Amino acid sequence: MKAFVIIPFNPNFDDIYQIGIKETAKSLNVEAYRLDEELFDEGMLDKIYSEIENCDFIIADLSDKNPNVFYELGYAHALGKRCILTTQKADNIPFDLKHKRHIVYEDSIVKLKESLERNIKWIVEELKEENNNPFEISSKTEGDLSKTEDYAKAKIDLYIDIENKSNKMSPEIHAIYLHTKSKWDITQNGKKVTNRKSETNEFNYKYSLTVDRNKIPDNGWIELVLISTKFLANAWEGDEIKDSYLVTGNNLVEIITESGVFSKIIPINIRIDSLAF
Repeated sequence: MKAFVIIPFNPNFDDIYQIGIKETAKSLNVEAYRLDEELFDEGMLDKIYSEIENCDFIIADLSDKNPNVFYELGYAHALGKRCILTTQKADNIPFDLKHKRHIVYEDSIVKLKESLERNIKWIVEELKEENNNPFEISSKTEGDLSKTEDYAKAKIDLYIDIENKSNKMSPEIHAIYLHTKSKWDITQNGKKVTNRKSETNEFNYKYSLTVDRNKIPDNGWIELVLISTKFLANAWEGDEIKDSYLVTGNNLVEIITESGVFSKIIPINIRIDSLAF
């Protein structure tokens, strides 16, 4: 397994890269490498694109707020690559990335190695599970904001597409769950979706979704449409009622089948605004 490392080409980062990142990855049978270790004939930018596209996951250090690092990381995120973010100070993580998985190691390479080892183990297991997963799970969102002088309420329509990417009938689906960190009022097909406490460490609520078929033919797909509402601000609690809100975070889609459990984290990043009439 290979991890492409996005890090400033600066001598101050040599120990961080060689000892903190490369050695840690090697101990877990992961090859971590950066661009200056590769021989190539094409242009540098084309090579960067190629490495990001072909690696298994990304490790990016944002300590210097280096624009090249941010540019390359943005390309990786656009491709849906799994990324581990590292930084010496939390202030170096831009607001739009604070909900992403990241490691703050201050000036301690020991702390970096310990945290990175846990994160690499997690991401390797996720990738192994993904490679054995017959389902491709994707999502899109649409949102509206309703507000008065007293409150602001979000309505987010979440479309979850589940595709059978294998060349045979999918295993029988016993249940599909959506795990969230915060509580939403969710309806599906006009009916309220029930929830309970999530068993996972990263999520708090677990919603039981309905599906109109228990098997998906090869290269077939199903779409689940969820309408989610939540109060974002209440004037009587002292909240400021705004015209716009950014809703971000991660949800987990979990598919229980006769062949095992398959899951994927789906990111939510949507700005909702009130409509002026």
